[in-house]
Amino acid sequence: MSQVFSSKFLAVFAVSWLFFGCVESGSDSDGSTPSIAVTPGQGGGAGTPEKPGDTHSGGAGTGDNSGSSEDNAGTSGDTHSGGAGTGDNAGASEDNAGTSGDTHSGGAGTGDPNGGSVNQKQGEPAVAIESERIPNLHRVSDDLYRSGFPREGGLVELESLGVKSILELSYFDIDSNLPDAKTTSLHIVHYPLLPLGIEQSMIFEMFDIYRDLEKPVLVHCYHGSDRTGLFVAIYRILYQNWSKEEAKDELINGGFGYHDVFTDVIAAIDDLDVEALREAVFGKEMNR
Repeated sequence: MSQVFSSKFLAVFAVSWLFFGCVESGSDSDGSTPSIAVTPGQGGGAGTPEKPGDTHSGGAGTGDNSGSSEDNAGTSGDTHSGGAGTGDNAGASEDNAGTSGDTHSGGAGTGDPNGGSVNQKQGEPAVAIESERIPNLHRVSDDLYRSGFPREGGLVELESLGVKSILELSYFDIDSNLPDAKTTSLHIVHYPLLPLGIEQSMIFEMFDIYRDLEKPVLVHCYHGSDRTGLFVAIYRILYQNWSKEEAKDELINGGFGYHDVFTDVIAAIDDLDVEALREAVFGKEMNR
């Protein structure tokens, strides 16, 4: 009786060892590595490295502050695809560290209207546009123009360029009192700003307004040099991933007429908490 019991015990032990040993080691009985399904989660699942020729993909991330869904360290011949990240401050979904022969494709990220990576500089130098009615007029990007304050007939000209909204930073509201203000469909928002004593809360408020405006937007002050230059510099940092030094260099040396007496403009950029501004602008955008 004891021999029969011992034999049965050994048989059960052997089967259990084979079964659970394979599961714990992650290997099938033939020594191969099984595919592992990745369940969509709060932060974008990570694809699991497999043998050469295998295919694996990162799960769909939702609400990740970094917003990335990634695959890591695939070996030769692997194919990787990043999952769809939602809530990425920079809108990026990335694959990392594939070795030779790998194919990588980033998933669809949302959060940054320009869909860029936080590490990748975007954008070109502003392009001057000749105008008799709108001084210092430049195209910064598809979404943003900059200028001094428009003269009579300037609003009609802006509308013909495709501009939809105006963010006016002059201390006194000029645009709404122009004769052609009522003959266009331009949405004009006045945010009075002085080039002195610029607080971080003011910058947050400006970009909170800008985010919700229909694009393209024209931003202007009186000369289109200092307050406008401040806004564009921070736009470059926030939306196009420029460094503070690059943004300041364009503001000062870009040919827009910067007045170096307004040192508070430069100080506002130096003191800017970029990550807090990203969270305030893109975080709100993704939670709407």
